[in-house]
Amino acid sequence: MPKNDWVIGATLSDADRTGRFGVLYMRALVAQAGWGSTENSPGEDHKSVDIALEFNEGAVHVQLKCGTKNPAKSGWYTIPVEAPWLAKWKASKTPVYLVYVPVVSDPAKWVSHNGSSTQLAARAFWVRVDQLPSAPSVRVPLENRLNADTLALWRDDFNNAFGGDQP
Repeated sequence: MPKNDWVIGATLSDADRTGRFGVLYMRALVAQAGWGSTENSPGEDHKSVDIALEFNEGAVHVQLKCGTKNPAKSGWYTIPVEAPWLAKWKASKTPVYLVYVPVVSDPAKWVSHNGSSTQLAARAFWVRVDQLPSAPSVRVPLENRLNADTLALWRDDFNNAFGGDQP
């Protein structure tokens, strides 16, 4: 049974649903941390990034991937990437991160509605990609769990790219 069958009349394909969930997960985390973000319109991700995370000093860029991959026993997710993406990421003057949001295959389980809350049943992991060597895939380590504190590290990366001064 296709994943869409549990919601009668759903219009997103399974791939689009998964992609949208990953973007919205990231945007929720950024909002929780108190930063702004701008999402590229569909078809306008010409830099091979989905979101600009906006700090006072400037923005870092994030490519989001969401899917049902399992991590390797060695402690990372292997995410396929394309050579043109890597070239664009390397050309960036500001940091670029790849975020992977693993989900279970049943989208009905991605969000739970309890008595007093709605909870996202997901987590995310990240790796900086603008400094990686060319390869057909990127390893996203399990030790790089994405949370609100991660964004402060990314802000430091941005500021270090411009001499390290922060207001």
